[in-house]
This record gives sequence, C-alpha cells and structure tokens, in this order.
Amino acid sequence: MKNQDDAIAILKELGLTTVQAKTYIALVKTDVSAIKEIASLSKVPRTDLYRSIQELEKKGLVERILSKPIRFRAIPVDECLNILYGRIIKNHAELKKKTLKLRTSLKNGKNHRSSELNSSEYILVPKSRAIEKIRKAIDVTEATLDVVSSWDRFSGAMFLLTMELKKAWGRGVKCRFAVESPKGVGDSSNGPEKYMKMPFLKIKFMASSPQTIVSIYDRREIIVIENPAASLRESPVLWSNNQSLVSMAADFFEILWITAMENPNFQTDPEPRHDKTPQPLKGHNAFPIM
Repeated sequence: MKNQDDAIAILKELGLTTVQAKTYIALVKTDVSAIKEIASLSKVPRTDLYRSIQELEKKGLVERILSKPIRFRAIPVDECLNILYGRIIKNHAELKKKTLKLRTSLKNGKNHRSSELNSSEYILVPKSRAIEKIRKAIDVTEATLDVVSSWDRFSGAMFLLTMELKKAWGRGVKCRFAVESPKGVGDSSNGPEKYMKMPFLKIKFMASSPQTIVSIYDRREIIVIENPAASLRESPVLWSNNQSLVSMAADFFEILWITAMENPNFQTDPEPRHDKTPQPLKGHNAFPIM
C-alpha cells in the first residue's frame, strides 16, 4: 500500500531502519501482539524481527508485556514521533557545534600551512562552482580588475555580478572590460549604452569575439574560461596565481585595450571594389592629371 510505503519512508527519515519501521507499523495496527502475529503482518522474517524489536525497545518505542507467550505493544504514535524528531533536533545541534569546532580547526591549520607554501597553484573549478569562484575573486580584489569577454558573457555577468562589481568600485577598484562589439542590440534596453553609463566600469569594444576569455584580479591571479563558446554557467574555469600566466594575461589585455574602440558602433573597412576601371571625372579632363 502506498500509505504504508510513505509511512516507512518518513520513519526512515526520522532515524529508523526499514525493518524497524515495518515492525513498529505492524505493532500499531495490532495493538498487542506476539512474535508470530507481528511477523505475519509485517512480512519481516522472525530472525530479523527479534533483533528489530530489541532495538525498538532500547529506543523506548516498544513495550514488552510479560505474558505467555510474551507479547509486545507500540507506544502511542504521537509519543513515538516526538521522541524520534526530538533526537534529530538534538543530533543536529550537536553536529552544528562539531562543525564550528572543525571549521576553526581547519582554518587554523590552513593559516599555518599557508605561511609555509608560496608556490603557484592551478585549480580547475567545475562549472557548478564557477560563478561562486568568480564572485569570491571579485570580493577580494583591491585595486584592478581587467576582463576580456564576449558580449553574451559580459551581459550575463553583469546580471549576476553587478552587486559584487559595485562593491569593488566602492573599495576603489578600477574595472576595465574589453568586450566584443554587439550586433543589432544598440537600441535595446540591454545594449552597450546601458553599461557605458555605469560609473564603476570602463568598456571598450573589439570587432570580433575573443577566443580567450580571461579575468585578471590585481595582477595577482587570473580566471580563464575553459570553453569560451559555452554559456556562463556551462563551462569550468581555470584559476591560477602563477605570475608568468598572470603577466601574459595582463599583456594580452593591454594590447586588446589599446586597439579596442570606445564606440560600440565603429565601422570596419568597407569591402574592396572588384571593378578596377578608372572612373572619368566631370569636366574637360577625362582622367585626373598624375
């Protein structure tokens, strides 16, 4: 029966095993029963049933009636549920205390270890934690944040990270973004003009989408998107504090920043003419004087 399956599932969440839950439910239905009756109703083998009843007795959920044969009775349902739920709350409170102690212990150990290690690190962060890693990197940035990004990633990041960027700006962080010039969104509410008006960031535009998407934090660490074609939440990221990589990424950004345009609607060179025939000038001279 579905109702019994639901009851067993809830009792398991409250700390009982499947056999204990079946035993208790059978006892509730029969009021007072001997082992033979409980086994028949619960469908639990007798060898398992004896052990289950002893465990329920230790938990205070079953009473033993000294008769011949010996019979058993479940305590009232309300009392049973209160006991089980109360134990869960108590266990959670104890686990919370242990968690706080463990956090302090691990942090102290990390600080001691950090003083001994100064080597470069390379961490591949899974896509499920990529946004959180970027948020934390922004939160600890003190002076500069430089980013190379496609337009889609930039607009998505501005939706998810605006609060962190505003806080960084409030700390005096200079934020620069070199992004792909968007196509066909210049007049939309989500167009570049909207972001160009924001006081906490500077934007320049590139003619094409970058093949490398990277963020540089204080020129001390970088985050590189592993798959630049994927959406914002669908790619792992590589974090590193290796100074060679950081310097290379910073040089890469500066070259793009110098060559990028401040106007998102800049015009590229027109297509070359295929007709090379000289065009006559108006007036009495058919061709220009060389």
